[in-house]
Amino acid sequence: MVRPTALLLLLVATWLPACHRAAVAPPPALERLAPEAWPPFADDLDRPSLLRACDQSLTYLRSLAPEATVVWGEQRLPAPRLLESVQAFCDLAGQDLTAENFGRALHERFDLYRAAGTDGRGRVVFTAYYEPEVAGSLTPSPDYPVPLYRPPEDLITVDLGRFRDEYRGRNLYGRLDGRSLVPYHDRAAIDGGALAGRGLELCWLKDPVDAFFLQIEGSGRLLLPDGTTRHLNFASANGRPYRSIGKILIEAGELDAESISMQQVQEWLRDHPQRSAALFAANPSYVFFDLADDGPFGSLGVRLTPGRSIATDAALFPKGGICFITTDQPRLTGDGSAVAGWQPLARFTLNQDTGGAIRGAGRVDLFWGHGAAAAVSAGHLHHEGRLYWLLLKEG
Repeated sequence: MVRPTALLLLLVATWLPACHRAAVAPPPALERLAPEAWPPFADDLDRPSLLRACDQSLTYLRSLAPEATVVWGEQRLPAPRLLESVQAFCDLAGQDLTAENFGRALHERFDLYRAAGTDGRGRVVFTAYYEPEVAGSLTPSPDYPVPLYRPPEDLITVDLGRFRDEYRGRNLYGRLDGRSLVPYHDRAAIDGGALAGRGLELCWLKDPVDAFFLQIEGSGRLLLPDGTTRHLNFASANGRPYRSIGKILIEAGELDAESISMQQVQEWLRDHPQRSAALFAANPSYVFFDLADDGPFGSLGVRLTPGRSIATDAALFPKGGICFITTDQPRLTGDGSAVAGWQPLARFTLNQDTGGAIRGAGRVDLFWGHGAAAAVSAGHLHHEGRLYWLLLKEG
C-alpha cells in the first residue's frame, strides 16, 4: 500500500554545493541496546496472527537474490542474513514456549536495536491505517460518477537508489515532456479530467469523499451493486507530495487539534461539499489502483496481517524485518462505534509496507484491518511509542 512521496527536493540537493548543505549529520537511525535496556516482550495479540505475518515476510525475503542487500539504518546487510533472522524468529514463535522462555530465547540468540525516533532518543509517532469499504460500480452512472484510475501508461517510475546510494528506498515519479522528465499530473489536474478519455478508468464510486480517503489508506474493498466484493490494491502513485487536509482544517480553525479524527474530517467534507473540491486539490498526491480478488497487499507484494503489519521508511528500515512496538491503542465502546478510552499496546510486528507520510526514523503506521471498528481505531490513533528491531546474532 505504498502511498506517494515527494522526492524532487532530494534531487535538487544532489546538485547543491557541499558548503550549502547541513554540516551536522543526523543521529544513527538504529541504536543497539544493552540487554538490561531491553523492554519486556509481552505480546497482546494471538500467536497465529504472528505466524501468518512471519510467513508473509519469509515469502518476500526468499524471493530476493542471494547477493541482494537490505537497508539497516545507514548500513546495508546481506539479504540472506535478514532471511535467517526472520526464519529463526518464526521457528521460535512456532514453539510452545511460555512468554518468559520465549523472551529468554530472544536474549540468547538476537541483538535488539531501538529506532532513533524523531528526537534521536527513541520517540516514535504511531498512526494506523485500515482497508475501507466503498460502494462502487464497474460502469459509470449518475449514481456512480467518481472514477478511480489504473496506472497510466505514460507514468514513469525511477528508482533513485540505482543512481545514488543515499537515495536507496526512494522512487521518483514523472512523465516525459519531449526529452525531459517532468512531475506527473497532480490531483487537481487529474480530477479536472487530465486522464479522461484514455480508457484508464478502473471503476466508479458513489462518493468523492470515499475516493479521497481510499487513496490516503492505499487500498480498500469495492462493494458492487450485486453484493459482491473486489479488492482495490495500490498499484502506483503520481509522486506528488502528500499534504494533510486535516492539518489545513486545523490551521483554518475549522477543527480542533486536540480532538481531530479521520471521522471528523470526513464529516466536515460532507457538510461542506461546495468547499471540498478545493480542499482535495490542496493535497496534490494521487494514487492509482488495481482490481483483484485478493488483498490487501503491502509494498512487498505480500498480504498484510491486521495488527501485525507495519509501514516504515523504506530508506532506513529493512523490508520484511522483525519489530517489537509499544504505544497506546483505542479501547472501543461495546458496539465498536466510538473510543471509550486508551490502553497499552505491545506486540511483535513485521515491516511489510511503506507510505508517503511515513518518513524518517520516528514514524510508524500500523495496519488495523477492515470494517467499521478498524476505521474508528485507525482514525483516532496518533500516539508516541517505541520501535525496536531484532537481528540474529552473528556466529
